[in-house]
Amino acid sequence: MVSNCLSIFLCVFVISGSLATIPGGLKPCKQSADDYNQCIATEIYRAIQFFKNGNEKLGVTPLEPYTFEKLVVDEGSGPVAITLEFKNVEFHGMTNNKILDAKNDWKTVSFTTMIYSIEILGDYTISGKVLVLPIQGTGKSNITMVDVEAKVTIKLKEVNSNGKHYIQAESVDLKIAPKKTTFDFQNLFNGDKLLGANMNAFLNENHDQIIKELNPAMSKGLSQKIGETINQILSKIPLKEVKV
Repeated sequence: MVSNCLSIFLCVFVISGSLATIPGGLKPCKQSADDYNQCIATEIYRAIQFFKNGNEKLGVTPLEPYTFEKLVVDEGSGPVAITLEFKNVEFHGMTNNKILDAKNDWKTVSFTTMIYSIEILGDYTISGKVLVLPIQGTGKSNITMVDVEAKVTIKLKEVNSNGKHYIQAESVDLKIAPKKTTFDFQNLFNGDKLLGANMNAFLNENHDQIIKELNPAMSKGLSQKIGETINQILSKIPLKEVKV
């Protein structure tokens, strides 16, 4: 889930916005330029749109929707103590965003993006308790977040492969703050419609606290996949072609 992206965030793999060898009108950003950070922000947005439908040459799967085979949120303690497993997850809306700011010094790259709406669809299994109430169920789920502010920080490292230098993401940290979240878990409590409706209403009434509790676990899963996507791309582009 987009603790989102996620985001999501999401397309942080364009770290400098200077992937000059990639087609699609992307341009390099010169680090010495006065408008370097603004250039980065602009090119991150343009790259997100460029990769929206994927890129076969770079082995990048589509970002719309952004898919996971499996995503697990395991919170063992606290007000929200649940095991929540998603399968066949689709994140819709991750590319409908605005880059608010961006920085890069080739050690750390960071940016903040506003994602207007994220719809997370998939199969779920949940058990545990939410704010003292027990919860359990298996079925289809729809989690929708609106006005999601996502802060992404990427630690970079330089690696050598076959005599060429490359940049890789050593770590990715994603933090999100949705203005509102709505939950719709179908087939809660073995299909008991009254209990299920009451629980979904309870989740929606307490969405702020629930997302706050789940954020760290959700962010970890998203950050890992985003890091894999970043490195998948950068492993194909020598450093001299992205750092200008």
